[in-house]
Formats: sequence, C-alpha cells, structure tokens
Amino acid sequence: MVELNRLLFILLIIPVTELLENWRDRNALILAACLSGFHMLLVVLATSAWFLFGIAIFLTIREIIHGPSVHKFVSNYTFKTARGKYMGASDLQYSLGRFLAPIIVILSVSFPPILVFGFIMVCALISAVIYFILFRILAVNDGANIETR
Repeated sequence: MVELNRLLFILLIIPVTELLENWRDRNALILAACLSGFHMLLVVLATSAWFLFGIAIFLTIREIIHGPSVHKFVSNYTFKTARGKYMGASDLQYSLGRFLAPIIVILSVSFPPILVFGFIMVCALISAVIYFILFRILAVNDGANIETR
C-alpha cells in the first residue's frame, strides 16, 4: 500500500496540482479534510484488497491537496518573522497522527471498527468545519494589518 501510494503520488502530483491551481486555500483544505474523513469510513467498508487500492487513490489525492495548501496558508497568514515557528507547529499534526495511530489500533480491538473509524471521520469533518470558520474569520479581518504580514 505504501509503494502504491508513492507511485500514485508521482503519477498524480502534476495533474491534481494543475486541476486545483486556481482553487482558494479554503476550498482545498476543506476538500482535503472531507476526503480524509470519508477515506476512513471507506476503510471500514473494505471487503477486498482491490477496494483498498481504490481507497489509496483517494488518500493520495488528499495528500496532494493538503500539503501545499497548508504550507501556503501558513505562509500567507503569519508574520514574516515567525513563519518558521508556525510551519513547525503546523507539521506537528503529522507527529500527533503517528502518536495516535497505535492508540487507535489498540482501541479498534475493544470497540467495533465502525465506531473507531467513524470517530476518526467525525474528527476530520470537524476539522473541515474549523477550516470554514477560520477562513470566515480571516475574511472579516483580512483588511486589517495585512501589509505587516
């Protein structure tokens, strides 16, 4: 699965990037969060290896959308002097995910998989709502002190 993800990333990076070139960060981040959530739900419903390979395509597209959008968002909305700190804080999400993954695997033994992966999906959809609210707040405050960023 990891090698398939790498191959798909290499094959899809240019077409997906060109397709989403004119998208706003808000839309790209919300789409990536929703894809992530639905991807987790689909994992529970997987009944064959071929279905998992299909799900890997969604995961790869989500990665291609999410990575550049997050970095662009952080660089656009942070102060120039603190960009490195914010980029580092933004990348903590991957460390947190690697920390929580084993805990979730242990929980999936005690709870039904649909409940565990459903919880992950709900968390991803909550993050989409948070992105929506965040960009709404930024739109209101966008005119204030934008030149100092």
